Amino acid sequence: MGPSLRRRPRRGKFLYTVTSRTSPPNITFQLSSYKIDTSTGALTATSTISWPQSNYWIAVDPASKFLYSPTPPANGFAIYTLDSTTGVPTADGGFLIPTQICGFGCPVPSGPGALAITPDGKFMYYGSSTFGGASQAVGALNIGSATGQLSEVSGSPFFQVPMPFMVLVHPSGKFVYTENINSSVIGGFTLNSVSGFSVDATGALTPVPGSPVPAPATASIVGFAIHPSGKFLYATTGLAANGILAWSVNPTTGALTALPGSPFAPGTALFGGTFDPAGKFFYASAGATGGITGFSVDAITGALTSLSGSPFAAPSFFGGPTVDPSGKFLFALQKNSITTFKLDATTGSLTAQGSPTSVGALPGFLTIVKAP
Repeated sequence: MGPSLRRRPRRGKFLYTVTSRTSPPNITFQLSSYKIDTSTGALTATSTISWPQSNYWIAVDPASKFLYSPTPPANGFAIYTLDSTTGVPTADGGFLIPTQICGFGCPVPSGPGALAITPDGKFMYYGSSTFGGASQAVGALNIGSATGQLSEVSGSPFFQVPMPFMVLVHPSGKFVYTENINSSVIGGFTLNSVSGFSVDATGALTPVPGSPVPAPATASIVGFAIHPSGKFLYATTGLAANGILAWSVNPTTGALTALPGSPFAPGTALFGGTFDPAGKFFYASAGATGGITGFSVDAITGALTSLSGSPFAAPSFFGGPTVDPSGKFLFALQKNSITTFKLDATTGSLTAQGSPTSVGALPGFLTIVKAP
C-alpha cells in the first residue's frame, strides 16, 4: 500500500469540558471547547458558551458531528452541531423523552444522566439521574446519521433495579454495562452491582447471563472503564480505598466474571480511569494523596501492575484523567485548569507539558473529539 493510501492514526482534535462557577445562591455552567495541538498537546480555547443544562454529562458521536447533553429537570436532551474546523458547538434543537401512558399509578420513568454512544454512532444509551421513587431504567435512543436527531428505541426505557448510574458501551457495540447504586441510601453513590445488557439490531437491551453481578468490595461510583480490546471491565473504588475492581467479559454472551487478583492495588483510593488506545496502560487519579497513578495491563489476564515512577506528578491533585486517541497525551483536571502530560508509549510514564491551561472555573469531565 502506497504512502498516500495509508490510514493516518486518529488524533484528538478538540477537547470539551463543562465548567461551573458558584455565585451564591446560584451555580452557573458553561461549555468550553479547546483545540488540541497534535504535536505538543497544548490547548487553545475556541469557544465558551452558556450551558443551561446544569449538569456535566456530554457525549459526542463517533463522526464528531454532534454533541448531546441531558436537560434536567426536563426529561430530554439538548443537541449541538460541531463545526469541523473550529469545534464551536451550535444549538440544534433537542428531544423530549415521550411520556409513558399506563394509567393511574404508573411509575414515573427516571431522568437521563450519564451517556454512552455505540461505536457505529447508531444508538445512545443513558443512565438514571433521578433518585428516590422513580422507576429506574436504562434508556435507549436512535441517532439520525445525517441530522443527529434522536428518537426512542422501541421498548425503551429498559427497567433496572438498583439505579443504573454510570453507563458504558462495549467496543464491539454488542453490549452495554452500568454501575448501579442504591438510590434510597442517603449520601449514596456506593456501588451496589454491575449490570450487563446485550444489544440487538434495533438497539433494544436484554440482560446478559448472571446480570447484575454484585460488587465484591465496597466502592464509590467514581470510575468505570472498559479495556480497548473489550476483554476486561474495571471500576475504581474512590474513598472506599479498595483499589480497582476488575471483571473479564465473555465475548459471546457479555457475561462478567471477576478477574483473579481483583481488586488490584487494594488499600488505595483511586478515582476515574482511562486507558491508552493500545490498552497497554491504565491511569487513575490518586485523589488527595496527589498525582496520576499508572498501571501496566496484562493483555492475557487483565492483571494490573503499578508502573515505575507512579504516581506521576505527586503531590499535586488531579482528576478525570483522559488519554487522547493518538495515545501521545493524557489530560487531567486541576482546580480551574487542565494539565497536559506527555505519555511515553514504551514505559507508560507521564511528564507534564508546559503550564496548565486555565479554564476560569471548576471543570467537570473531559471529552476529546477525534479529527474526522
